[in-house]
Amino acid sequence: MTRRITEEQREKAWRMYEEGQSVTYIAKSASVSYFTAWSMTEGRKRGFKNSSEYQEHLAKERKHRPQNNELSNLIKTGLKEIDRNQSWLAEQIGVSRQMVSN
Repeated sequence: MTRRITEEQREKAWRMYEEGQSVTYIAKSASVSYFTAWSMTEGRKRGFKNSSEYQEHLAKERKHRPQNNELSNLIKTGLKEIDRNQSWLAEQIGVSRQMVSN
């Protein structure tokens, strides 16, 4: 279940960030993930309104890197050769299927 971050929590995190607290410290203090704390602080500093906007930015950025496409094709080819899929690979390396897909 995803917990919704309130505007009050965002502002508190931002104040802590402006006071020089680390993203790790802010995450622990707010009981949120490092990524959530990053998006509320460093992400905000870089102009992202929320973590979804940042994720979209990353996805677009990744698609424009030729080495990512080369690696993606190599993995797809390798999986086909051994008659396996992304779900199998995800299980083998201990991540979600979505992570493998990304």
